[in-house]
Amino acid sequence: MSVTVLSEYHCREGQVDEFIKLAHQMLPAARRSQGCNSIYFTISQTDERHVILIGVWNSRIDHQNFIQHQADSGILMTTQKLLEAFPAHAYLSNLDDF
Repeated sequence: MSVTVLSEYHCREGQVDEFIKLAHQMLPAARRSQGCNSIYFTISQTDERHVILIGVWNSRIDHQNFIQHQADSGILMTTQKLLEAFPAHAYLSNLDDF
């Protein structure tokens, strides 16, 4: 059963464009990662600093392995500098495979 991962990011004031630029660099590789089925990059219509990535992965472990790879490569450190706080990840079981 696949999982949907909701990843919430709250950008610092004036850092949204830089975050979007970084996402354009990161997301193609993420979409090619083992276990990734799809990722959608969304921005709140009421708060442009609130970014939500909606991903469908084969498993929670696949997503966590991708996050670890991002940490090992230093990309997470670069991303974190653009954010007010650490991102939040919610893992949701997909039950629509019937």
